[in-house]
Amino acid sequence: ADVRMLALVQAKLSGFLEGTATVANRYPNSDGSLAARYARAIAAYRAGGGIGALNVMPSLIAEAPSNPYLRELYGQMLYELGQPAAALDPLRRAVELAPNETQIRILYGQALIGAGGAANLNEAVLQLKRSAVSEPGNARIHTLLSQAHGALGQQGDATLAAAEAALARRELSTAFGLARQALGQLPEGSPSWLRANDILALNR
Repeated sequence: ADVRMLALVQAKLSGFLEGTATVANRYPNSDGSLAARYARAIAAYRAGGGIGALNVMPSLIAEAPSNPYLRELYGQMLYELGQPAAALDPLRRAVELAPNETQIRILYGQALIGAGGAANLNEAVLQLKRSAVSEPGNARIHTLLSQAHGALGQQGDATLAAAEAALARRELSTAFGLARQALGQLPEGSPSWLRANDILALNR
């Protein structure tokens, strides 16, 4: 099992980091192994063959159903090819299989925002807040949270999340300005209002 997993990791690295010709030489079409098909699918996707690569993924997942990274890649492809709603099932399952992989959870949150609708947006907020516990300084998480809150009409929390994103990027004047703006949009004494004050306290 460890050897098979290592082969898949090597295939993923090759597919994402090496040129198409190199991948083709390393994993020729005559190689029908899971790792080889995985590498070729990634290389084809990177080279612009999105639909062809997408069509390969269900068979790879069927061969290794407990591998979260195959499902993550499938969800990523669907999302990037403009099908965020279709991306939700593989990404949700990937999160279930690898609950400590923050990057998968972030991608799931992004797809939920892309799919839209109140239920998906509220789920995105939950997933992204959980991601922020693991990576509080990740600007991407807070930017996505700002988008989700904004789409839900929660302007105060959207502004606060934008302030958190600016703080993570070390754009301090922007962070302080947004935190000050959030104070006027949030209920006084609420946890979000208190967090905006915490950000402003860094400027004192």
